[in-house]
Amino acid sequence: SQLIARRVRECGVFSELLPHHVGAEEVRRRRPKGLILSGGPASVYAEGAPALERELLELGIPVLGICYGMQLIALDQGGKVEGAEVGEYGRSTLTVSEPGRLLALKRYGALDTAREQNFDAITSIVCSVLDVPICAVTLLDETRQWFKSSVGLNCTETARDVAFCDHTIRGREVMLIEDATRDPRFVDNALVIGEPEIRSYAGAPLVTPDGYQLGALCAIDRKPRNFDAAQVAILERFSKLVVEQLELQTLAHNDFLTGALTRRAFTSAATAAVGQNRRDRTPAALLALDLDHFKRVNDSHGHGAGDEVLKAVADVCSASLRPGDLFGRLGGEEFAVLLPATAFADAARCAERLRSEIERLKLPYGTVTASFGLAMVEDYDAFDDWMEAADGALYRAKSEGRNRWVADERILRAA
Repeated sequence: SQLIARRVRECGVFSELLPHHVGAEEVRRRRPKGLILSGGPASVYAEGAPALERELLELGIPVLGICYGMQLIALDQGGKVEGAEVGEYGRSTLTVSEPGRLLALKRYGALDTAREQNFDAITSIVCSVLDVPICAVTLLDETRQWFKSSVGLNCTETARDVAFCDHTIRGREVMLIEDATRDPRFVDNALVIGEPEIRSYAGAPLVTPDGYQLGALCAIDRKPRNFDAAQVAILERFSKLVVEQLELQTLAHNDFLTGALTRRAFTSAATAAVGQNRRDRTPAALLALDLDHFKRVNDSHGHGAGDEVLKAVADVCSASLRPGDLFGRLGGEEFAVLLPATAFADAARCAERLRSEIERLKLPYGTVTASFGLAMVEDYDAFDDWMEAADGALYRAKSEGRNRWVADERILRAA
């Protein structure tokens, strides 16, 4: 354990080795940017790791990987994870966490967003430089491969189980296929025997600074061919540019003070939820919340104290939500929560849980409370109307005494 602690400190990335008996709540209190779980033999460690990993992910703490056996962990500035030999125990293995990868994908907030010129420029240039008819920036969630940008394709997504890029994200190097009809992994693939009739493929994984492969930048041809070393190097450089663009967007998507989504990013996600409901009637709930008497904190204790309250509220709300839920700051002390695939009863329980968690916060400035308004997406055809309904319910909560949640009038009429 001391060897591991010393090595990870030398890498300049991880600063502390936590004992196994430290629970998830204690880990959350220390607010790490990410964890690697390590332990003894896989047969022993596997008994407790999955449950702990789920608990950490529910608290919003990325699990970068799970190490089995005796292992030193090296994580360089580019996010590369390597196992190192430790005496007679030999080389250990690290299994990259798929739940952690999905959490990282969610953090970037790029899925199901509109096409953007900066990504379209990359795919267009790659097509020209590599002389291929097809290029795409792909992101992979649990079940699908979604195209953030593409040239030469007439669809926006495919199932993940037929995606060449699903194989690409399992490694760190560019994956090359000279002729898919001669590769046993793909000879019967629907994308080979049907449109777009893939024959050759080069895919560079999109690796985040913390080591997750979100998807790939891929170049595709309809005829067998080799991609030479210079072309592979070009594809790798452009894949890094894609990740840089995602990083820049993340900075723009997250509020600097609280880490919550910005108003623009939250509105984009909620608008997508409206569209999803119109397509397949998937339910979703929207909570508007506002801190009660927040001006008193600023007036009595200063804006530094107000910032501390905002961060504490954002932390407790984020920790209380599911991995798929979204928390945004709309301005000042106004926040909102998007609860995808959530029926009214569950949304009501969430509103009450958040209200209670905020009220229980221990702060030196006295008790902090919040009022909530709840509206369901199925009652509205546009985000602006949905948000206005949640705001209306919030104002009624304020007028009825604060520190409570109130449902939209359409919900009450339907009941």
